[in-house]
Amino acid sequence: MPETEAEVQACIKEIEARQSAWMKAKREEREAQRAAEREEFLKKNPQARAEDEALARERAEWNAHVERYEAKKRAQEEAERIAEAERAERHKALAGRYDSEADAHPLLDEFRWSDLKHAAPEVTESICALQGLLDGLHDFTRPWGPMTR
Repeated sequence: MPETEAEVQACIKEIEARQSAWMKAKREEREAQRAAEREEFLKKNPQARAEDEALARERAEWNAHVERYEAKKRAQEEAERIAEAERAERHKALAGRYDSEADAHPLLDEFRWSDLKHAAPEVTESICALQGLLDGLHDFTRPWGPMTR
């Protein structure tokens, strides 16, 4: 008989370990028996074996499909994470300097202008060219009408 608290705890752990091992052995025994019964059933019923194999193939195809989807999803999430990190770096660099082009646009702040400039540089170049044309027209450095020679 255990006399101290430590001895009681050691006995409890030993009993739990024995119980766990016994339950594991019984579970493995039941699984082996079920597998043997299933194999005997499949031997007697070839159609059931064919259906079982077809089901196994479908399950494998489905699992492969799910794995491809998950891999594609992980790749997309990684690409989004990298794009967000690049965007954050651009914004950090932009916060340290002043961009007069961004101030020229009335609807976009400097961060959104930087995002647009990165995603669609042709759009920002067109906006800057049109802004330059407008400035030239307002300053009268560019003629309003058609050019005459």
